[in-house]
Amino acid sequence: MLRNQNYWIAEERYCSSWIWRFMAALKPMAEGLLGFSLGDGKTASYWFDDWNNLGPLIDVLGTDGPRLMGIPLEATVSQGIDPQGWRLPSMRTRNSLLLSVHNVLCSLEPPRDSLGPDSYTWGAKGSRKNFFSTKSTWKLLRLSSEVKGIISSFNVPTLFKFGPWFLGVWDISSTLKKLVTQATIYLLWKERNLCAHGSTLSSPETLFRHLDRVIKDILLAHRYRKQGKGLLSKWCAHL
Repeated sequence: MLRNQNYWIAEERYCSSWIWRFMAALKPMAEGLLGFSLGDGKTASYWFDDWNNLGPLIDVLGTDGPRLMGIPLEATVSQGIDPQGWRLPSMRTRNSLLLSVHNVLCSLEPPRDSLGPDSYTWGAKGSRKNFFSTKSTWKLLRLSSEVKGIISSFNVPTLFKFGPWFLGVWDISSTLKKLVTQATIYLLWKERNLCAHGSTLSSPETLFRHLDRVIKDILLAHRYRKQGKGLLSKWCAHL
């Protein structure tokens, strides 16, 4: 899906799978849950990881940052140093943000091999762990304002028409339940983002047609696999 691309800069294309589009939509949430400790700087993203006191530098300097600093967007932190230390912006710049970056970098120790590999943590600030927990992540996402925003962006008729069908699907296999849940969340999230940019709210009927097409495409592609046998007929029986 990513093929060694950086998750933060990988683009969502027209031909991208719905799974990748859903993952791409989660970037704002992931930023708030991902913690970082700088080691050798060989895996940390210079622009997108929170490895300094200012936060992700792409948020500080914006899209002009790579040009102003002379450091590529896909660079790791280890590529932001040279034999003398940090690659710093000029002290004579009139850009106050660049001066802030200059001062912060001067206060930090450059990455080096003796510090060991970079390490990541996951969870809410103050309670992050060095492993990923599906249960704790779900609790965090379920309570987050972003997830609530998905629901609040839809009017009552939309949820009223969509709800009874969605509850009815809960009588089918766990594999199909997971697939329907993921596809539904993705479509609702996509609709919410479109609304935020001024698009017209889709009707429940239109949303369901999109969901039906996504589910059928996936089930058709897996109809000869063990876990996919019989699922298409079960899906059609609940329409």
